Amino acid sequence: EGDPMGGDVLLLLNAEYGFPLYEDVLRGVFFVDSGLVRNSTSSSHGLDEGEFNRLQRQLGRPDPQPGAPRQSGGSQKQRELGRQMQFDDGGSFFDDMRVSVGFGLRIRIPAFGATPIALDFGFPVKQRDGDDTQVFSFSIARDF
Repeated sequence: EGDPMGGDVLLLLNAEYGFPLYEDVLRGVFFVDSGLVRNSTSSSHGLDEGEFNRLQRQLGRPDPQPGAPRQSGGSQKQRELGRQMQFDDGGSFFDDMRVSVGFGLRIRIPAFGATPIALDFGFPVKQRDGDDTQVFSFSIARDF
């Protein structure tokens, strides 16, 4: 749909508390998962201040930077857009963070060795409009 996917910065934070339910075969867990993907550690819209000021000059905004010479030219509409545009380096880095909490089971089958089967139910606590949500997760993965 034209939405960008991926980024250059990835941050994941996870906490999991596990407890035995039946011998060494079945364990319960509670967890908190959070993370974000961004294009940079600064602006959420991808414009640094230099690029912003260059666009301001192209739009004909007077005084794009304090003390800079006034720019003239451009259409009336461009000048009006330039006056309305203000530098916004996005919200806090952590404003894009997504957070979920949940619970699950870890099943260790001796034939699989140390690799457990994980069955998890997670519920979003902080999300954005348009985010896909997955309540149930199944995986076979080795613990760190």
